[in-house]
Amino acid sequence: MIRVENFEAGSIDKRWQTVVHLVALLLTLPLAVGTNHLFWWICTGFNVWVALCWLLYLASLGLEQEEPAPTHSSFTKKP
Repeated sequence: MIRVENFEAGSIDKRWQTVVHLVALLLTLPLAVGTNHLFWWICTGFNVWVALCWLLYLASLGLEQEEPAPTHSSFTKKP
C-alpha cells in the first residue's frame, strides 16, 4: 500500500489561480487594440497597472519562507 504524506492541497490551488489570472491578463491585452485611441490608452494603462500589481504580488510570495517540497521519501510503502 502506498501512503502520501505532507500534501498541501492549497498550494496547488494558489499556483493554478495565479497562472489563470496571468493568462486572463494576457488575453485581455488584444482587447485594448481598437480604433478609439482613448479606449486603447485606458485599457492598456489598466492592463499595465494590473500586471505591475501581479508582479509585486508574485515577488512578495517569493520572499515568504516556503516549506521544502516533498521528496520521494514522502512516499512510503508498508511491508
